[in-house]
Amino acid sequence: MTICVPIRWRLTLWNTGFMVLILIVAGVGLFVGLRLALYQNFTEQVMAQARLAATTVVDNPTGLALPAGAEIPGEGDEQFVRLIGLDGSLVAGPADSMRLAPVDPGTLARVRKGHDTISTQPTHDGTLVVASLPVRDDAHAVVGILQVAVSRDDVDEFLRTLSVGLLLAVPLIVLAAAGGGYLLAGRALRPVAEITSLAATMDGHNLSARLALPLPDDELGRLATTFDAMLDRIESAAAQQKRFTADVAHELRTPLAILQGQVDIARARTRSVAEYQAMIAAVDDDLGRLRRLVDTLFRLARADQDGIPVSASPFDLAETVEAIGEQYAPIAQAGGIMMVMETTSTPVTLDEDLMVQILVNLIDNALAHTPAGGSVALGCRMEGQEAVAWVHDTGIGIAADHLPHLFDRFYRVDAGRDRQHGGAGLGLAITKGIIEALNGFIAVESTPGQGTSVTVRVPVSLNSGTLPSEQG
Repeated sequence: MTICVPIRWRLTLWNTGFMVLILIVAGVGLFVGLRLALYQNFTEQVMAQARLAATTVVDNPTGLALPAGAEIPGEGDEQFVRLIGLDGSLVAGPADSMRLAPVDPGTLARVRKGHDTISTQPTHDGTLVVASLPVRDDAHAVVGILQVAVSRDDVDEFLRTLSVGLLLAVPLIVLAAAGGGYLLAGRALRPVAEITSLAATMDGHNLSARLALPLPDDELGRLATTFDAMLDRIESAAAQQKRFTADVAHELRTPLAILQGQVDIARARTRSVAEYQAMIAAVDDDLGRLRRLVDTLFRLARADQDGIPVSASPFDLAETVEAIGEQYAPIAQAGGIMMVMETTSTPVTLDEDLMVQILVNLIDNALAHTPAGGSVALGCRMEGQEAVAWVHDTGIGIAADHLPHLFDRFYRVDAGRDRQHGGAGLGLAITKGIIEALNGFIAVESTPGQGTSVTVRVPVSLNSGTLPSEQG
């Protein structure tokens, strides 16, 4: 069974464990380093005392002797000076020193060869550090051994006190580190707790709340900023969805109300066959408008959910633009509008049907908003790795405050006129969705009373597949 430990406790345990490891390594390193330094310094002091005492050794005709000034204050169990013969016998010094620190045969052998030697000698209540130096005659021959022994108990006692202090301090430091780590972990995770609390209280009716935490640009700061940005996107999407639902209801209500009114009029009294046929024709027109609206909404929903299917194949965009222009030429002529072609060869590998849909929507809008006597120009050209297509008209133009909303779903510059002509404000929204799905870009420039220019840029090559729709 997996044990789920809260992240705050995990951070505390990791921090405490790391602190324990640091304390162990630092404590052991401190103790060992200090012990080596103290022992080395102590042995150097003992050796220095031994060399000083060696200068006072007297070589009498009767044998080696120590002058009275050679004794070390406090001689006894803690320290002593003695002379040893080459045979290991005591020549001068405290008699009980032989019992306290017997002569080591190995040390005796090394000193006979003329080597200064330092060694330790355990006693019943501590440790003696013994410095052994050869005593030479005038001919530099080794005639005896001088030994100076000093108890190391003070140093050992200090080290024992230090070790006990470290052992007592480590648990206290660990407890303090654990408590501090727990508090710091809680403080560090406070933004996460606020994010969790905010996420738990938010619902579809209240999407405006934000964290707005004054955090630095670190991991938690970026998390809080990203969370607020996500809430912005969710609120925007929810608001757009609400507007979309309301707009759909409005668009469906209008033709349904008209249909209901026509049916009520037809049922109000008996009419002639011609009158019934005229009413049925009007109902058919409204049903056609309603069907086109539902089909458009269905395509938008499919594009939002499944993306836009793309079947790329090579073709010349100039030929496609010219074919569309020829098809619209009679319509433009009937409305007193001149069609102008401005194409150069533009070989691309795209979905020709999608490009046709884009251009047809743009030309429909241009013709619908260009009065008689005006002109509509369409064309294309190659610019590097982009294919550029455009539709320019000399129509009524669009005010600047409408341009930012031009591609919103159900948005109309002239709502009353568009409804009269059957428009639902979805053509440009679909167009933009297709262009963005093709990794392209659309730009609109317009001056009221002078006309509108729409430019589309798409990459010259695109793989087949299903591209996600950016139109939401």
